[in-house]
Amino acid sequence: MAEAPPAARQGEYLSSRSAWFLVWALSLASMISYVDRQILTLLLGPIKTDLQLSDTEVSLLVGLAFVVCYAAFGLVSGWLTDRYSRKGLVSIGIAFWSMATAACGMATSFASLFAARMAVGVGESTLSPAAMSLITDAFPRERLARAMSVFTGATFIGMGLAMILGGASIKVATWLVANGPAIAGGFAPWQLSFILIGALGSLAIIPILAAKEPPRQGIERLADGQISAGPPLGGFLKANRATFACLWIGYSLYAMSGVGALSWTPTYFIRTFGWTAPQIGIAYGLIVCVVGFIGVMIGPNIHAALARRGMRDGYVLFPMACLAAGGIVSIVAFSMPTAEGALAMIAIKQLIMSLPMPIMAMSMQIIAPSQLRGRTSAIFHFMGSILAAAVGPVSVAVFTDYLYRDESHVGLSIITNTALMVPLATMFLWLAVRPYRTSLADADAGFARTY
Repeated sequence: MAEAPPAARQGEYLSSRSAWFLVWALSLASMISYVDRQILTLLLGPIKTDLQLSDTEVSLLVGLAFVVCYAAFGLVSGWLTDRYSRKGLVSIGIAFWSMATAACGMATSFASLFAARMAVGVGESTLSPAAMSLITDAFPRERLARAMSVFTGATFIGMGLAMILGGASIKVATWLVANGPAIAGGFAPWQLSFILIGALGSLAIIPILAAKEPPRQGIERLADGQISAGPPLGGFLKANRATFACLWIGYSLYAMSGVGALSWTPTYFIRTFGWTAPQIGIAYGLIVCVVGFIGVMIGPNIHAALARRGMRDGYVLFPMACLAAGGIVSIVAFSMPTAEGALAMIAIKQLIMSLPMPIMAMSMQIIAPSQLRGRTSAIFHFMGSILAAAVGPVSVAVFTDYLYRDESHVGLSIITNTALMVPLATMFLWLAVRPYRTSLADADAGFARTY
């Protein structure tokens, strides 16, 4: 892997064209990563039947199998991000997770599918730390929110595409198994879906390789010309421990509620309203894709307007208010008596909860020195992954299997999970307000404190 690009002179950024090409290349990679990550949620029914799994075992494939390696290797990726070519790291990651997604289609048992999902986690762990660092170094702060909006919006498009392409891939795979080449007949439709999606995702490497890597911002050179290592990670985190602890825990608990609902929503519609996987895949996918993208694009404008009107601490209070309101709407959504009513409320929830996503991502990047952004981002994703992707889907399944003891009560399990997690998350974000104010002032002063 190539060495990291040189440090930038103060205010030296990529041209606008190059910076936005980089954002769109990373956004495409993000979309593909979520398709590869989330397509499993649309294939739970046939996988459960073919491999004879319980809801809890299926939830382990959705969450824990992926998260174990995504979280652990994310810390390694953060270290690599701060030292080597971030563009090269992302390219290697895309190639690896695409092959691992295709390997999911080769699985014939719980153990082999679990191992393939772990490999997907290894590859995808490279993207977030590198992408956050790249985008933050490509734009000055006054233009950063819009760039973060586009990248964060790609997350929702990816989630939606996972549902839409998942439903389409099932139809294509079913046709290929019945009418295609003999080799296709050796796979179940869900297996062929994984193989098709994995092959498609590998194409995201091309624009990443074509993009320019920005110089690292705010880094001083030593007398011998070497780039300063910046403040020590441990000292920096200790000095800002209240800020990062409250933000990481609060956002992770919100994500635990959100990922739990996201993972089980297709199954909820199938079991409760009798919808087919392609039906809910297209409907829910369009909601996540379109409404989520709209939310992240207008959210920074609302945040900026509130700031102009004197709202203090908006980097924390705006996300806290939106996510708390979204949790309440989520509980209402899974209490609706009709599928159409549930979808309408889910769309409202999606809009509200997507509004602060770019601000959440930006809030942690702007208070960390450039030399530490990869690692601080990796630690956040480590905590978020453990609580969200690993525990979120499993907690819903455990409530279904052991509390309510009825598969048809998966909606009640989603409500229970949300009602437990959202109040706790709101409390931690409220506790983050005052220390975040101090951390932001230190960043604005050029990290003048001694760490």
